[in-house]
Amino acid sequence: MSSITYDNIFSSFLSNITDYKIATQDEDVTIEQLNEYLHKAIGTPYIRALFTTVNLDDDESVLTYEMKKPDVNGDDDFMINMLGKAMVYEWVHPQVRKTSLLAQMFSGKEVKWYAQSNHMSELRGIEEDTELEVRRMIRDRGFISNKYLEGGNT
Repeated sequence: MSSITYDNIFSSFLSNITDYKIATQDEDVTIEQLNEYLHKAIGTPYIRALFTTVNLDDDESVLTYEMKKPDVNGDDDFMINMLGKAMVYEWVHPQVRKTSLLAQMFSGKEVKWYAQSNHMSELRGIEEDTELEVRRMIRDRGFISNKYLEGGNT
């Protein structure tokens, strides 16, 4: 069984986003939030299918896992990178679903109305891109380490 510290995964996640709210909020709130993103990412069926066993220990901040099809060179770097990107999806997903984005905004002296559709479209694009990026990483890993395609036995 392999293990990865949450700090390595969180570092990967934080290097993929810019969120000043995370940097300024209480550390305990941040850790709780990051743990939630990680649990949601691991709970995704597409990611969960990679493992024979996976265990998230929030007290020790360690992820232990065993891959269904392990890579001979190790999977830790792949897991850290992939889970960091999966956490980006979990971070952006609720932002797309905010009720404030559904309301029409107005401002100024002459009351100008602004549609939120462009902003929502961009957020949806980021959400879709992050989900596709994670799926591509998983797909490419399976393609690259496929013994059948290499001419070996399965």
